[in-house]
Amino acid sequence: MALVLSDAVVQSYGIARVFPGEEDVLTTSVDFHRTGGYCATARRGVVSHINCTTGMLNKNIHTKQYGAEIVRFTHHPDCMIWSSQNDFDDHAIRYHSVYDNKFLRYFSGHTKKYDGSPSRSSFITRCPVIISLRVTSLMMHPTADEFLTASMDSTFRMWDIRVKTATGLLNCGENNTAISAAYDSDGLVFGVYTGDSLVRMYDARNYNDGPFAKFSLHEESIELALRPLLQSRQFKAKLDVHAIQFSPDQQHILLNTNAGLLVQLDAFEGKLTRIFASHSNSTGKKLGASYSPDGAYIACGADDGSMTIYNANTGAVTAAAKPGHIGPVMDVQWNPQRHLIASVHANTIFWMPPATPAA
Repeated sequence: MALVLSDAVVQSYGIARVFPGEEDVLTTSVDFHRTGGYCATARRGVVSHINCTTGMLNKNIHTKQYGAEIVRFTHHPDCMIWSSQNDFDDHAIRYHSVYDNKFLRYFSGHTKKYDGSPSRSSFITRCPVIISLRVTSLMMHPTADEFLTASMDSTFRMWDIRVKTATGLLNCGENNTAISAAYDSDGLVFGVYTGDSLVRMYDARNYNDGPFAKFSLHEESIELALRPLLQSRQFKAKLDVHAIQFSPDQQHILLNTNAGLLVQLDAFEGKLTRIFASHSNSTGKKLGASYSPDGAYIACGADDGSMTIYNANTGAVTAAAKPGHIGPVMDVQWNPQRHLIASVHANTIFWMPPATPAA
């Protein structure tokens, strides 16, 4: 049965469960398995596996040597992949089985220094060696045993979970950083964002042919719509994007910007459809945002620890600034099968309607 959402249901979401974290240690990401039965969170040295049916912590996996920053479920509810959170040169993606309590594979390729090797993508330039850092984006393919990463080593990489080295590579040039990459809900298209103010769209099966579309943040109608909002926030830096994601119906792309605004574009033409600006994010930090499973709403974290829920079609605020955390909401995810939202700061909060049972 499809999850039924309405303004009344969304407005009734409140804190149902709090999972304590560690003082002064941020939880940086949260994810749900596609069945909705399990939740995973990542913080500096711990990945947590939570049962959404019982509302109880299932297991903590300690990974103190390399840490964990971005965690994602594979298609099996007991298996996860995550990126490192460290200052070492090792930026391997780690593949772990909760049931077996062991690492199944390490995916090596992202490095601290870009090696300058070329790719056939049309927007690529040959790069000198440059200092760079961590993996910035990690997403599992919606249907296949594949995943997609972006890294500050200036590369996007495609992986098969059965193979320890990347199966595909896109370089984004010496002046750009691979900031974010995302599949659409079918996995047939992926979009990438680099630091040149362009969203590039690729056919996932023929990405070596180059992007089939490019959407610019400097398009005139987008700049005109953003200008008064940026001026009111006294934003003078270069407008950039922390993360991109597709709406569940594949009609839109949501851009999480460093101006503290969410910008929604038409996924086919790149035209501006909505700007979401009512949540608090005065510093422009990367905060969590997530579409509801039906794509009708967007849950967005704020720097004051609250969560705002927007109507994705009209841009109106459906539920304003629900207080929860004591600091910036680092990530927000909507459960794909249940009336449940998870948000993280140092701790993890489960939000549910009051009449919804835990099981």
